[in-house]
Amino acid sequence: MTFSTASSVMYDAVYVPGGEQSVAALRRVPLAVDSVREAYVHCKALALSADANTLLDAAGVRDLEAPPSKGLDATRGVVRSAKVETKGFGQLFTESIARRHWEREAPPPA
Repeated sequence: MTFSTASSVMYDAVYVPGGEQSVAALRRVPLAVDSVREAYVHCKALALSADANTLLDAAGVRDLEAPPSKGLDATRGVVRSAKVETKGFGQLFTESIARRHWEREAPPPA
């Protein structure tokens, strides 16, 4: 299955590798952007490396701080790296997959 044949709710996590041309192509595909947004909204683990961080903006995810300029960040179950290959990225993503990230769940309307 891919983002074009199944909803992100069918997956435990979403990983988007970096690569300027690949990410630019994904940003033009509404189903790819929706997959990232849905995974975030459903509190699933996400991992984005380098250029892929821009997909969060395209998906409307606005409640995270800017991606790291170097190193790693794993805030709220979203693992982000400044470079395509960063030591410890896989380990953080594995740990993130091990649980749901309910801290991202929107509070009920008042």
